[in-house]
Amino acid sequence: PATLQDCLDDVVKVAQAAGVPERGARLKRTLEMRLERVKELVRDIQLDDETTPPRVALLEWCNPIMGCGYWLPEMVEMAGGTPLHCPPPGGATPSITLDALLASKPDVVIFALCGFGTSRAAKEIAESWSTEQLDQLRGVCEGKIFVVDGNYLVNRSGPRVVESVEAIAEAIHPDLRGHF
Repeated sequence: PATLQDCLDDVVKVAQAAGVPERGARLKRTLEMRLERVKELVRDIQLDDETTPPRVALLEWCNPIMGCGYWLPEMVEMAGGTPLHCPPPGGATPSITLDALLASKPDVVIFALCGFGTSRAAKEIAESWSTEQLDQLRGVCEGKIFVVDGNYLVNRSGPRVVESVEAIAEAIHPDLRGHF
């Protein structure tokens, strides 16, 4: 899949292939309702705060640094953020430099290393980035750095894209932490 809609449509295709098309259609509707709920909560927060959406660097890899592609920019937008370092939805993941990342001044940085859980991702980041580099990043985003389970959540197409949007929304919006 290249887009978030493709991920949701695949739920229906798999259910049809399994001979249970009605279950696939119901699941897709449920997933769409959950995504709508995230959008409503984020809209309420943004209306209350009267702020612009936070600028979010969702990174799929740390050495080389890779922004986010395919359906990930859409997830950031749905969670109420402005995705940085990404192509239009459906496009491939770009590589960027640390200087470009720092210069973009993200409000939030989310490491979602492709295929890695949180422990392995944290280890990879610690081995790939110097303390000075991490301090520079912390300074730019005021310490709003998160490591999510890329293997379980963000990098998998399918029903988990909804959990991913919920997790990203919690990272971006402190008022939502623990909500989902």
